Amino acid sequence: MTTSGTSLKELYLASPRLEGKNSDILRSIRTELVPGIPVLVVFIRHRTKKNEWLAILSTDLSLTVEEVIRIYSMRWDIEVFFKCAKSLLRLQKEFQGLNNLTAQQA
Repeated sequence: MTTSGTSLKELYLASPRLEGKNSDILRSIRTELVPGIPVLVVFIRHRTKKNEWLAILSTDLSLTVEEVIRIYSMRWDIEVFFKCAKSLLRLQKEFQGLNNLTAQQA
């Protein structure tokens, strides 16, 4: 299945339900993002909005659905850490200014 012109909702409805011990993993499907670029799309239950789902895409087709979720979870933890660190250290404004300063020096 090629996703060119296909919405995530259409992919969700076209993908088979996953049966297993983890009820938070709803569905998955292998498709192509654009012709020649295969992806694995994993649909998981939204943590706080149980009637909604989130989609995680991976171009590494050797990974299992569980591995895709585990790796994304680790990456998300890193993103949250950096956001908290920037907020606590009040670095956001300095970094915004740093980009402007760099542009002015160039």
